[in-house]
Amino acid sequence: MRVPLEVSGGIAGLRLSGEVDTDALPPDERARVEAALDPGRLAQAAATTREGPPAPDERAWRVTLGGETFEVAESRLEPDQLGALDALTTALVRQARDRGGG
Repeated sequence: MRVPLEVSGGIAGLRLSGEVDTDALPPDERARVEAALDPGRLAQAAATTREGPPAPDERAWRVTLGGETFEVAESRLEPDQLGALDALTTALVRQARDRGGG
């Protein structure tokens, strides 16, 4: 599954975008990532509101699945969703490093 995504924020103020092919992940990680990236659950997370100001250094993702784009903040994600997006972010960082971009 090809997943276009953008990530921004975090302590370093990272801003990164690209596309990750989950078929390139190790099989157990791929299964975990694909299970967590259910479009219905991401839509729910994107629609969740939070009281108070944004968390300092909070990361946010823009993820496109099945032609639908979701914008989700770290604090709105379930642990498995956060783990999946962390795995995809790590893959993007590796891609950038392998291209000489980081």
